[in-house]
This record gives sequence, structure tokens and C-alpha cells, in this order.
Amino acid sequence: MKTGTLVVVLMACAAAFGQTTRPQPAAGPPLESIDKLNLTDTMRYIQDRLNGQGKVSFQATGTFTPAPPSKPVRMVNETSFTISDAVADGAGCTLAMHLVDESKDESGASSKDESSVRLVLRDVEALEIQSVLDGYKTGVERNTTWEVFPPTFILHILLNSGKSYHDRSRTTDEKGEVRETEGEMRGGFWIYFGEEEGARMMAEAIEHAGELCGK
Repeated sequence: MKTGTLVVVLMACAAAFGQTTRPQPAAGPPLESIDKLNLTDTMRYIQDRLNGQGKVSFQATGTFTPAPPSKPVRMVNETSFTISDAVADGAGCTLAMHLVDESKDESGASSKDESSVRLVLRDVEALEIQSVLDGYKTGVERNTTWEVFPPTFILHILLNSGKSYHDRSRTTDEKGEVRETEGEMRGGFWIYFGEEEGARMMAEAIEHAGELCGK
């Protein structure tokens, strides 16, 4: 693996305060053996792991504490994320998948984002793993504390400058209005994992596939 390409950002998650059951990902080789796989087996591994992951769900609870005499404000955001129809094509060195991201806040307002994406693995510049909790901490205003349960991780797939991935998306907002778009997108996108190990292994496999493709 090329030094500096795989960037792992792991922050502490909220302490678990109950029990939860998540679907177990499809079986695969240990993390340390992925870099020994050939391209065919690596692509099969990526495809099987993504399709076998099932739904990843978490709840983020935030408390905003304004200056007195205002009272604290509680925020709740429930998210569920599903990957399906993943196809890892060794001949073209491409990865395609369908993503569904659904969310609902404390008022009951909900939204749904569906995307069918396709990218060339040689175009991947970096893979960053981040806890969802850390994402909330860095993405909101001060005086807000967050808890995320169960602990969940994000794998950011970032493309080289000037490269793009194809995206066909359908977004349904809280009012039920639908917006559809299709085109080439720059930057990158992310996928959720219910465990740190799963995110690490997928990052390692995608990086290894890119190298085998002549990155």
C-alpha cells in the first residue's frame, strides 16, 4: 500500500449504554491478508462485503446549552443506511453500488436520499475513516454535546483532483417533494459501517484493488 494514501481518522465514540443487534457482514479474509489477494479475489471480496452488510442504523442525540435564562434544547437524529447491488468489476476496475440514506429528526420530519454511484478505483486518492460522533462534533456550533448509539463509522472515499464519479440520485425531502439528478460528481462520497474493523478492511481492500489496477 502506498504510504500516506490510506488516512485513518478514528475518534472516541460515545459509550455504549444498552444492547443492539446488527447484521453481521459477509465472511472474508483477515485484514492482514487482503494485500495478498489477486485482483479477481479482491474485487469479489469488496462486492460480497458491501452486499452482505445489511442496514446500518444509529441515533445521534445532541443537547444545545444556550446562555441563561434560555433552556437547553435537545435534538435527535435517527439515520439508517443501506448498500445494495454492489458490483466490483475487475475488467474495468470499477465499483458501482446503490446507496439509501434515510433520516428522521425529533419533530418527525424525515428525508430519504438514494444514489446509484460508479467510480474507477484508480481514481481514488485517499480513504478516511471517521466516527459519526466525531463528524457531529466538528460539524455543529459550540455549546452542543452529542452522543451516538450504537457507535458507527464513516468511510470517506476521496478522488484525485480532476477525477469524478457518476451519480444518479433521487432525494425526497421532509415535505415529500422529490428531486432527481444525474451527472459526474467531483470530490467523493461516503458509506457507513457498523464497526471499525469493517471500515478498515474495506478501505484496505479498495486501496489494494486500486494498486492492482495500476494506480
